[in-house]
Amino acid sequence: MTNVVSSDTVGRFPDPNIAEALQRVAGIAIARDQGEGRYINVRGGPSEFSAVTIDGVSIAAPDPSTRAIDLDTIPSDIVGQLEISKTLRPDQDADSITGAVNIKTQSPFDYKGFRARASAGGSYNEFGGTNDKRGSGSISNIWGDDNKFGMLLSASYSETDREVDNIETGWVRLTRPEGGSVFGVAENLFKDYNTQRERIAFTGAAEWRNADNDRFFVRGTLSKFTDDEYRNQLLVLWSEGVLLAGATDQTASFRNIRVAKQIRHRIQENEISTLEVGGERAFGDLVVDASVSLADTQQTYPRRDELLFRTAALGTATAPLSYDYRNSTLEPSISLFTSNQHLTPSNFSFRENAYRTSATSEETQAFTINARLPVTVGGGEGQFKFGFKLKDGERQADENRFRDRASTAAPSSPLAAFLTSTASQNYGYNLGFKIDPALADAYFDTTKKTSPPRVEQSATADYRADEQILSGYAMWDLDYDRLGVLAGVRVEKTETTGSAPVFDTRTSTIRSRTDTRSYTDIFPGVTLRYEFNEGLIGRAAVTRGMTRPNFTDIVPRALETQEGSTLVVSLGNPDLKPTLSNNLDASIEYYFDKMGLLSASAFYKDLKDYNYTLRSTGTYIGQAATLVTPENADGSLSGIELAWQQQFTNLPGWMSGFGVFANLTLVDAEIDVGRTYAGRSKFPLPGQSESVANFALFYEQGPISIRLSYTDRGDYLNEINAEDGELDLYWEGRDQLDLTASYEFTKNFEMFAEAKNLTNTAGIRYFGNRSRVYEYEQFGYSVFVGARVKL
Repeated sequence: MTNVVSSDTVGRFPDPNIAEALQRVAGIAIARDQGEGRYINVRGGPSEFSAVTIDGVSIAAPDPSTRAIDLDTIPSDIVGQLEISKTLRPDQDADSITGAVNIKTQSPFDYKGFRARASAGGSYNEFGGTNDKRGSGSISNIWGDDNKFGMLLSASYSETDREVDNIETGWVRLTRPEGGSVFGVAENLFKDYNTQRERIAFTGAAEWRNADNDRFFVRGTLSKFTDDEYRNQLLVLWSEGVLLAGATDQTASFRNIRVAKQIRHRIQENEISTLEVGGERAFGDLVVDASVSLADTQQTYPRRDELLFRTAALGTATAPLSYDYRNSTLEPSISLFTSNQHLTPSNFSFRENAYRTSATSEETQAFTINARLPVTVGGGEGQFKFGFKLKDGERQADENRFRDRASTAAPSSPLAAFLTSTASQNYGYNLGFKIDPALADAYFDTTKKTSPPRVEQSATADYRADEQILSGYAMWDLDYDRLGVLAGVRVEKTETTGSAPVFDTRTSTIRSRTDTRSYTDIFPGVTLRYEFNEGLIGRAAVTRGMTRPNFTDIVPRALETQEGSTLVVSLGNPDLKPTLSNNLDASIEYYFDKMGLLSASAFYKDLKDYNYTLRSTGTYIGQAATLVTPENADGSLSGIELAWQQQFTNLPGWMSGFGVFANLTLVDAEIDVGRTYAGRSKFPLPGQSESVANFALFYEQGPISIRLSYTDRGDYLNEINAEDGELDLYWEGRDQLDLTASYEFTKNFEMFAEAKNLTNTAGIRYFGNRSRVYEYEQFGYSVFVGARVKL
């Protein structure tokens, strides 16, 4: 069950990257990170359930916490075709459960002769009134006798300047002084972001072909991403105060709380490069293709610098500080913003500086060889295909941490000297004035070299992981008149070695631990396609797939982070197993008119050893901490998917350009963890929404293209709380309305516009139910206008 989308379809609208194109032409849900990073969610499932390859080559993720690729790093200009598979074939890597996308890059032979394209534009962003810029260009040509040799080069650049409003709230159970307990707030974190992001990408390809369609190629990509972010943060630390009588689940008063003000300067740099050399040649009826590929990814944090000021105790028994969530669970009433003690700089004194630097790298080499030849089996004609692949990868992470709370580390000037005249605003809350980034950087550069290292925390964040995958497959692809049969089997052997320094609580020393595992899995698959008549097609498939755990989850490392005043430690689990899924899929599709399609499909997936995240309380190196660990559970996922696509060509005149695209996926999914957490052993499948919907109204007529798109995804479980089911963490569903349009003035020149997130829909996470919001974030709408030239 594979759909192929051509570059012409992708390029019809001004999509800047693969994420936008997939969401538009295939109805695939895209998960967002602060409105920027995007990850694929086929059928609304977890992002790790779906695989993305470029020309069949797996690309390692620069983010050490995931194998999923941030699709924003891939510009749509490189696309020749998008191959979207909702069931896997034996000749595809088995690392997918809900679907896979293969991005086939453009070839110089896709067009006759010389071809050049360029586009550029800029945007207005609602939050902060900032502007984005982006541009791209590509050029290709073919030469030689009979046009045997071709080359293609492309480049793209984008720069975004965004401001984000964000509030995070830690919820716990509070013991009331008069007895009993209520849900209460441990801290409110008001985060005011100024973020600049830059992306640069280059691609190149050289290819030779002859009259017999033998071909040899070299192609490569290079993409760089830089995220330069200043964050002013106001922290209201209720947990450091004393709870007074009368608290409810929505209101509470405290004495002796603290308030802190922090600036953080973080620079993140990602780099992905790939190189592939290969070819295809016919030996009579036998056609062989082979390739060698190299992929290198790096993520570094040259700066993750923090300066924190904190008040003495605020609030008394007779003049307490309080919060009230009765009128709004998103923007509560907090008395601090009436008393305004946080607006007096002299109330704050130096608390600490903290520094982190890190570098993660992964190098992957792969060799692939495939062969196919025509066959006839039982009256059916088609091809027999088989192949082998060896993939070898090595990932390393190194982190260093420093912190200084000594009075000698305090700045020579008080907080007031660091403040600018620029207001720090978060929703309707006045956070005071922003800290001068240049003065903060000067302080960081002066004190970083003298800040004491945190030896244990630095060492236990490091790790190394090696993974080798050897696979082979055989498959038949046959046609029996109206019946098509694709059947085969794939075998994959995986060997992993993970090592990391660990802290020994018995001896209070650090030692190295190495874990090695090896497992072999078999992936049979049968896909049937039956053409009932010219427009009605039925499909059915029985397949098997898998997802391997993230590297950080299988190495014995521990990574500390700070959520306000709460220490959070993410622990690896060397015993974590890959997720295996046995899949049943069936669909009926009716094609009509030029672009008409009605389809309905049903699917069922039996999940073995699903990887989920568990949050519990404990201690780490003698400190109270929230522990986050990956675990395994069995489960199932079933659902239906409905789709409708049609251009109303039967309407008269200009009205025939109108059309619709819509799909709806409804899913029922759960896991059984095999043990009891807070009286429960069954949970919704983490990362899986119960519903995903996409609807678009478009108009395509002559030089005009317009599309109004709406997407909606339901709530889903993010993390399970081991002690309290009311504190399970959920992502609230999110909808979004976008508008794109283009006008082709000539065959060589067109202009386009796009308006994103017109509804300014917030990203929300909550504990247990919507009355306990953990994170509330908005980034506003943006309007982009540009032009494209084609030669």
